[in-house]
Parts: sequence; C-alpha cells; structure tokens
Amino acid sequence: LGVSSLVVSGLAGALVVRRRRQMRHRRARHTIAVPDDRSGALEWAAVHAVTAVDADMLDAALRALTIHDWTATTPPELSTVELDAVEARLTVTEGSLAPPFEPEDDDTWRLPGDAVLPLAPGEAGGRCAPFPLLVSVAHTEDGRTLLVDLEADGVVHLTGEREAALGLLRHIAAELANARWAEDVEILLVGCSTLIWPHCSSLFWPHLGLVVVRA
Repeated sequence: LGVSSLVVSGLAGALVVRRRRQMRHRRARHTIAVPDDRSGALEWAAVHAVTAVDADMLDAALRALTIHDWTATTPPELSTVELDAVEARLTVTEGSLAPPFEPEDDDTWRLPGDAVLPLAPGEAGGRCAPFPLLVSVAHTEDGRTLLVDLEADGVVHLTGEREAALGLLRHIAAELANARWAEDVEILLVGCSTLIWPHCSSLFWPHLGLVVVRA
C-alpha cells in the first residue's frame, strides 16, 4: 500500500468496526454493500498485511505509565521511538520511564517483545494515552520504524523537495487519524485539500533524508 504499518493496522481496525456497524444496522434479509474490485483488494491487503510493528503492545506499554506514581520522580519527555519486530527503543529528553520499559542508558529505554505488560492490550483503552502525537516519519533498510513525538517539538517545519514534504504531511495526517494512541487529536489541514488515498504511493519512504524534520 505504500504506507506505514501503523496506518495499515489502524485502517484495518476501522474497517472491522465499519463492517460490524453495517451488519448491525442492515435491514432484514438484506446484505451489506460489497466494495468494488479495487477497494476490495485494498481492504484485503490492509486486513492481511504482515505488521512488523506491534502497535497494540507499544500502546498498552505507554498507557501503563499512567498507573505509575510519579510524585517523587520526573515524568518522562519522550523524543523518539525505534520499532522493529523484536523490541522498541525509546529516547527520552527528561525524566525516566517505568516498567515494563528497561533502562539501556540515561536517555534510552527498551521494550522487549516478550515483556510482561502491567496492562493487557484489551484493558489499556481505559487509560489515557500519554503521547497522542507519536507518529512515524521514516523506516530503515533493516526494517526499523522511526517515530517522533510531535507534541514534544511543539512546532515542526518540513523542508526538502515539495512533493516529498507534502507526501510526509499526508502520511502524518493519515496516521494520526488512525493510530491507537492518537486520542482527542484534532487534525486541521490548511491549503492541503488533495485527498490522501489516491496519493498513497508517495506517503512513505525507506530512507531518512528525503525530508528533513526540523523543530
């Protein structure tokens, strides 16, 4: 699909909810509408995509931070997250994290893929998401996904080739509209009325450098 696995997993979840609502509200002896061939192929690809990033686990681990008593310690200021199929590596600019995250050094923490979570993914929705503007901006050749916390930066400027910058902007909007942790997030696009999905092939790139993210 040319987008990040976080967008795909979010869309897949939204499609499941949509289908359930359609089934619930359909008239007696009626079936729900069947998508056309192209839409059906895209939906099938989203539902059956192999996701290297376990967004459910990361979301549950981050929400579990809200049950920690931060009275005597400084709450963390998250900067970046690197995700792969084995672990997540988080960089903080202030404070420290709490279990299930493990310290690697003063600024870097790990979330192993086999970590025992204080909250199960199915229970995490009852807790607030502490970093709702966490969004992926690139992935590396070895399959790692880089996420940045836009809220920590405050204001972000995208520089570089115009079409690539617009593609990244569309990607960020799509991901924030679908990410599990993007709670109470409002997205306002000004002067960017082009629809997202017809341009999905330009939304994501395998290398940093096409677009510079500068706070």
